[in-house]
Amino acid sequence: MKKSLSLVVTGALVTSVFASSAFAAELTTQQKFDALKAAGIVEGYPGGSAGLDKNITRAEISKVVALLQGLGEDAASSKYKDVAANYWAKGYIGAVTKAGIVNGLGNNLFGPTQNVTVEQVAKIIVESAGLTPKADAAVSGAVSAWAKGYVAAAIEAGLIDQQASYKVAATRGQVFEAAYDLSSASAVSVKSAVAVDEKNIEVTFSDGQVVKQALTTALVAGQATKVDVTYNGKTYSVEVTLQAVKATEAAQSGAKAITVKFNRALSATEKTYLDGGFAVKSSLTSFPVTAKFADDNKSVVLSAVYLPAGDYTVTVKGTDAPFTVKIAASV
Repeated sequence: MKKSLSLVVTGALVTSVFASSAFAAELTTQQKFDALKAAGIVEGYPGGSAGLDKNITRAEISKVVALLQGLGEDAASSKYKDVAANYWAKGYIGAVTKAGIVNGLGNNLFGPTQNVTVEQVAKIIVESAGLTPKADAAVSGAVSAWAKGYVAAAIEAGLIDQQASYKVAATRGQVFEAAYDLSSASAVSVKSAVAVDEKNIEVTFSDGQVVKQALTTALVAGQATKVDVTYNGKTYSVEVTLQAVKATEAAQSGAKAITVKFNRALSATEKTYLDGGFAVKSSLTSFPVTAKFADDNKSVVLSAVYLPAGDYTVTVKGTDAPFTVKIAASV
């Protein structure tokens, strides 16, 4: 979902219900229903069935929307002649009517038991989310003229899928999908985004999950770059900057070896640039070394034929200050 949607939901959703160890996997409709049910937003049928393939009525969607919006029941605002005083959804119908989210059918009728069409759902969720209808956008599929802008906006936001006709009755599953995306259950934000190397980034989300993404275009060191990352079916735009390569530490790692660590993994180009760019000295004596980069390209081992005990300076090409390394007689 490209847009950031934020609604007030009464009661906190239980994050353990919808968290998934498979960070890149889209939650199933059943899992989204379970999360909404745990929050008291939706209900199943007797026996526990979610009835995802069943149609949903205007009264049922009124309750879902009212709870998503954090609206209190308002029976006084439900003055429709086909909504009885003791009707179970009267307070919810009144609440969404007063909020202007779900309107009546005219002639003081609401049609509480009528099925809601997909295009009607699009209008309801677009207005609930505060999105702007896309009146000039093209919509592939049968759609009423009045609903075209709402359907286009809902599709763009990822709240409904494209289909052959939007005039057909919506299923409970379709509504629960949209309701989940509008709820705080899906309000996951980007906590951090870092460039691992020129072709890989890691994005950490507020729910603790980490998405690793390979890039088709290499990052340029020092240049901020925006990247789209998909997580749980939604697209987040993040900005990452590849740090310039520099050595962070150097220490003895063997009788005749010194390991130099870098601030990040090096690319093949950067390793080529550093080839021959290491100098190891003790006082005025230089010690030739051969460089072998680690498999993760985050460090390099400098091996010499002989390194007598003493204090050394290690200079790395591209890193300003040299490192001081104390070599022991044996390690």
